Amino acid sequence: MADDTEKAIIYAFDQSGAVAADLRERALSYLRDLQASPDGWKQCVPRYQSTAHPEVRFWCLQTLAEAVRLHHASLSDRDAAALRAHVASWIHDAATRTDPATAVPAFIKNKLAQVCARLAGAEYPARWPSFFADLLQLAANAGDGGLDALVRVLDAVDDEVISSGDTQPGSRGAGSRGGNSRRGSEGADDEVPASTRVKDAVRAEPGLLPRIVDALRAVIASGLERATGPGAALAEAAAGCAQRYAEWVDASLFSDEAFVRTIRAMLNSGHHGLRGAGCDFLVALAHKGMDHGAKVGLIARLDLVNVSRGALNTYIADGAASAAGGGGGDDDDVAEGEGKAAALAAAVGGELLSCLRAEAASAAGAEANVPHAPPPPRDACDAAARMVDDLAPAAVAALGSRRESTTMTILPLAAAYVNRLKDAHANPKLMQLMPRASAAAAEGTLRAMLDAVVRRQSFPDESAVGVDFSDGNDTSTRELEADAAAIRRELAVLFRAIARLAPHLALGAVRGALARALSLEGPPGGEPVRWQTVETALAALHLVGEGAHDGAVKPGVEESPLGELVEMLLGAWDVLGS
Repeated sequence: MADDTEKAIIYAFDQSGAVAADLRERALSYLRDLQASPDGWKQCVPRYQSTAHPEVRFWCLQTLAEAVRLHHASLSDRDAAALRAHVASWIHDAATRTDPATAVPAFIKNKLAQVCARLAGAEYPARWPSFFADLLQLAANAGDGGLDALVRVLDAVDDEVISSGDTQPGSRGAGSRGGNSRRGSEGADDEVPASTRVKDAVRAEPGLLPRIVDALRAVIASGLERATGPGAALAEAAAGCAQRYAEWVDASLFSDEAFVRTIRAMLNSGHHGLRGAGCDFLVALAHKGMDHGAKVGLIARLDLVNVSRGALNTYIADGAASAAGGGGGDDDDVAEGEGKAAALAAAVGGELLSCLRAEAASAAGAEANVPHAPPPPRDACDAAARMVDDLAPAAVAALGSRRESTTMTILPLAAAYVNRLKDAHANPKLMQLMPRASAAAAEGTLRAMLDAVVRRQSFPDESAVGVDFSDGNDTSTRELEADAAAIRRELAVLFRAIARLAPHLALGAVRGALARALSLEGPPGGEPVRWQTVETALAALHLVGEGAHDGAVKPGVEESPLGELVEMLLGAWDVLGS
């Protein structure tokens, strides 16, 4: 039978409305007082082990988590050792329950991982030197449950210790217990934040980081073999965990042949979640801090340009196939995956262009300080330029995607590419740095960007979005119009930047748009030209003409390519007369 404390917990967690409000409030007040007591946590150990109620177990773990955060420094050695042993045994128990009827719920496992992580933050390495070794041993021996425990606890260690923001020595929290050090050396350890202490100890323990990374790789590989249900979910979680640790673990551990082969298998998987998780991991690796030469070498060694290009093209093709099949191309999995692939392409391209900006800054005489020091080696810059050119077609395809998130993700990369050309155009010294192949490819890339921008400004087909644009009173119609106007404003910035750099290309893009709009009969045997095509052409003409002076747009006033466009348009509509 439940005692008063257990009843209070059950009342406090009630969501059915069956418990009177005043009774529930009294229960909450009682539990708050119990949690605030320095010895309140001592009730939780026996209660966690004896209760049959998940909410009671959750409250016990919640109380223990707060006790570790607030009162761990005051625990006796005996109490600390007992708590450590109990938590370790609970982790083992949760990992080894294979019967679904008795399995520990996920929300209990997560809270248990949090308690474990806070204890590790307080006691590793001095009082709990075997923490990570014990966790890896459990992962090796307890099947899927052990692998699940490994990922949950490593995630919690990152949340509670590594990325907790605990940068002040002696601050309150999981890492503040002076007693973490062995007796007689408390002072030195108090000067080191828990996040730093734990990372330094992990790095210093021989072979530990390679074992952790290989264990995560094994979890992902195991999930790939069973790319459905729990196996896929566990592999996704492991990839997410690897993404966290890639921020501070030596990149070489995540870029060896075995790990890279596993990540590529994720990208080639038919499971959207696994493919997306693979993209997310590679984004983190691409953004990892290192000098420009090393970064370009990493991107080349992992073939990230072709990897990101392939992932992006695959998702765009999937979306097109879905649209052609009557699905509208709006499958949520495909949309999310395309966005992740675009983020990978943007990350890779952004890092390559960052190297080229550093080269340009060095050539222009910028001070040798961060982010321009040391100047990138010439061979790294040449390689970066080649890879940018290789990535450009996929970036242009993403720019023209019908999914706003994809377009907006890739837009900064397109703008950075144009800015590089603009700087080179304005400075002959920088133009000399640009490889001939890059200079030769630039015009085609800019032309493709302009065409993508013009086409992307088009309103969507009513059949695809389920609205009637002639009904201006409809809420959905107004929302879509507002969305179209918003993305047009963003794309207009890129269009104008290219137009200032290469006016003839901008005029050519508008001429092409007008030609499509003026083909009122449409293609032979096909449908008439959509009104969206006509409206887009007029919008493009307005965009290129709004910054021109009067003489440039009035037919007959002066010779002007823009004036010729206007005359062509008016003549086609017989406005000028024969």
